[in-house]
Amino acid sequence: MTEPRAGDDPATAPPPFRARREPRAQRLSDEERTADLLTDMAALFDSAARITARGHAAFDDPVDDTARLAAEAILIRLAEVSTRLPEAFRADHSDAPWDALRAVRNRISHDDRSIDGAIIWEALAKGLPDFRGRIGI
Repeated sequence: MTEPRAGDDPATAPPPFRARREPRAQRLSDEERTADLLTDMAALFDSAARITARGHAAFDDPVDDTARLAAEAILIRLAEVSTRLPEAFRADHSDAPWDALRAVRNRISHDDRSIDGAIIWEALAKGLPDFRGRIGI
């Protein structure tokens, strides 16, 4: 667990590490699994918001690509988590851009050298807040 540094703003500090539930003899219900996955997605949306809060200049720094690499990891993880959501949840939120998220993930994962940073920034700054609103978390 990362300890806050002096001067860190608790409102923008990353959430503490959240351990998974202990395995049980029976599977999680769809509701429990959905709640766990949505909690994971909310944490990733929060991380994306912290990146965009630092501004486009910090994201597009030609010397330090940390924010961009983190953004790409967030998009990949969001896509992976979203594929584990029950089909009923995705159907209930059919206006969410599930296919677009998967397409961005595939592009980043398989063709990372040709990804324009502007596309990643646009996804983080505009796409993800809209996506989050559409799924209600």
